[in-house]
Amino acid sequence: MKHQRVIKLILFIVLLLNYKFMYSQIDIPKEIYQEIDSVFVYGDGIGEEYILNFLNKYPTSAYLKGMFVYYLFFNVDEERANKTLEVYLKENILLNNNSYINLAKGILSNYFGNQDAAVEYFDRSISLDKENKNKWVRYELAMVYYDDISVRKKYLQEALLIDYNFVTAIVELSTLYKEQRQYDKALKTLEKAECIDKSNLIYYNIGLLFLEQDSYKKAEKYFVLSNQVKDNSDSYVGLGYINQYFRNSSNKALEFYNKALEVDSLNSIVYKRIGLLYLEKGDLKQAEKFLLKSLELAPNMVDNHSEYIYVLVLIKDYKRANTALKEAFQLFGYGIKELHFWNILLLSINGDKEKGQNEIDDYIQKFSSGDVFWLKQELKAWGVTISPLGVE
Repeated sequence: MKHQRVIKLILFIVLLLNYKFMYSQIDIPKEIYQEIDSVFVYGDGIGEEYILNFLNKYPTSAYLKGMFVYYLFFNVDEERANKTLEVYLKENILLNNNSYINLAKGILSNYFGNQDAAVEYFDRSISLDKENKNKWVRYELAMVYYDDISVRKKYLQEALLIDYNFVTAIVELSTLYKEQRQYDKALKTLEKAECIDKSNLIYYNIGLLFLEQDSYKKAEKYFVLSNQVKDNSDSYVGLGYINQYFRNSSNKALEFYNKALEVDSLNSIVYKRIGLLYLEKGDLKQAEKFLLKSLELAPNMVDNHSEYIYVLVLIKDYKRANTALKEAFQLFGYGIKELHFWNILLLSINGDKEKGQNEIDDYIQKFSSGDVFWLKQELKAWGVTISPLGVE
């Protein structure tokens, strides 16, 4: 009788452990989870086949499916991520009860313009995260509330309570302090990270912090350290910038920019920096070539449009400048002062005083007196003055 009770107790414990494993939000062995999580955090050459290999071993894992969709969204294609999630949910509706699936749903909802639904999914993801391990959803909520400093800071700190070596959150918290001009706090946040010797990103951001304070020798030191951990395009750009603007060595700067391209040929910032370097040297043909490439790679950056229009105006290709300006207005709307400046300048060059005056009147209505003063100064640099009768 006693023997039977022992057997029943053992069976009960086994069932309990199986139940816990089945209904845990991280439904794979601990060591596998730790390996995958570390790869996601440090991002060392992760490819989709890496996650798919684990999905083949654990095909019912909601955690792996959620993180695979998360990976596809940021590294492959948003539409494919959405279709993959739809397939998973069609196969098993119970996946809706997993924290990482709701993380994926939130990311996609936010991308497709439904921020309210995204917040609901993220909140549900946190409520399902009974083990308090899903740092990713805290980070994504920080990004949703980016403009609300206190809420953004709250979620970043929650993410770091889960994993104090969460590089992405460390960098973002440092950025938050930097935006508030709390440079000491920004630096301490980066320097105290225990993962500092493993992450080129930490070293790069320390270098960037020093560069923004014109401490170029310290910045150079950390950009070099960043590349020692792992060759990366951004740190080479930083070294190129230092040589271009602080050492006045355009040839050395170009060497570093070319190294950056060797590491990442799709980094729009590299093409931008090379384009601006050629612009300074007066080689407008090369400047146009590289600024256009930067624009093609990152059309969502208004500065890329403005700089490309600038070089077209310099080479007096006003037709293409107007076309580029029209495309920028279509993409960003009519709330950006720099685009209005180019419109007024081009109208002045074309001798269209009536449209120029209408544009100026519209500008004065939309923007502050400080912005109006800025416009006058910018136009003056091009030999254009604003008078009661319009542009001259």
